[in-house]
Amino acid sequence: MNKVIHTTELFMANYKFYVLPNVWIIHLPHKKSSYSQEFLQNTTQRLWNRAQRFQFVRKIMIKYNSTKAKC
Repeated sequence: MNKVIHTTELFMANYKFYVLPNVWIIHLPHKKSSYSQEFLQNTTQRLWNRAQRFQFVRKIMIKYNSTKAKC
């Protein structure tokens, strides 16, 4: 959830995102963690993660004084 949290907070803080022409990025895969395996196999873990995500969104909406989604 770290990449999602980071991007969401940047968005709520009014950072602008641009698509640049002729620019490339490479994503290097990493080993699957025990957490990711548990997340994929455990319904309770997925529901807990979703609840955490909603709590995070609520906190940043308060932090940035936003009452509605911007996208």
